[in-house]
Amino acid sequence: MRLSARDREWLESRQYQRWREVSRKAERRQELRRLFELCVAVAHGLVEVGVDPDRVKALEHGVEAKEVLEAIGDTPELRAADEALLARNPMPPGGRPGPAQRRDREHDRRLARQYAEGRELDPAHCTLNDARIFCLVRLCPEKWGLTPGTGPGACADDATTVSTPHLSPDALAAPAEGLGQNV
Repeated sequence: MRLSARDREWLESRQYQRWREVSRKAERRQELRRLFELCVAVAHGLVEVGVDPDRVKALEHGVEAKEVLEAIGDTPELRAADEALLARNPMPPGGRPGPAQRRDREHDRRLARQYAEGRELDPAHCTLNDARIFCLVRLCPEKWGLTPGTGPGACADDATTVSTPHLSPDALAAPAEGLGQNV
């Protein structure tokens, strides 16, 4: 039996609602943890490319996420419980990337080309995503077929050697989920 588009949409929304009822708080804590870890990774990357992380206002999101996690009383045991719950009850698949995801990826690629050509980061006004892409491109522009500009540094053959897993070539291709473009 083939479902109509409307029925499929209704069914997907019900699956999401059931998932959300069970997993919403655990997913939110995981989002905060990922945000904090991303901010730490970007701060390390900024140091590597010669930018003072204290000047990047977007990194304040990581401080805020850490404060919320501390207020919750985040522990390794809670993290393990969240991971187990989310493994048992994964978020229903959303299907193919929609127009917003495709637009964001194209924006990231354009921005990466600009940074590779020598555009500088505006620490006071950049988003966390802008800072992440700046670090990735300045550390390993050739991994995306970009021509190195004025930024420092050749990259090791294995891009996973760059600071942290968040600063890998895959991170440029797909923005961190749940963090949005304006983080």
